[in-house]
Amino acid sequence: MILEEVVKGGQELYESRLKELLEPESNGRFVAIELPTGNYFLGSTIVEALENAELRFPNSDFHVVRVGFPGAVSFRHEVVV
Repeated sequence: MILEEVVKGGQELYESRLKELLEPESNGRFVAIELPTGNYFLGSTIVEALENAELRFPNSDFHVVRVGFPGAVSFRHEVVV
């Protein structure tokens, strides 16, 4: 799969099926979603979620979501003068 398909499909699956299953009980955890099967794997960190997923699907690509958050990670850029 190409990256755009993984991102789009993973986000759609999260919004349509997984969000109501995982929120709010798993808020703050990470979920790695395998497409096209829709299997998902939770972890306390991104690495843990991906390791759990790769045990079952070693050659797959995964979309990762932080449960209850708009994104898996955030970055802040600060200009120092």
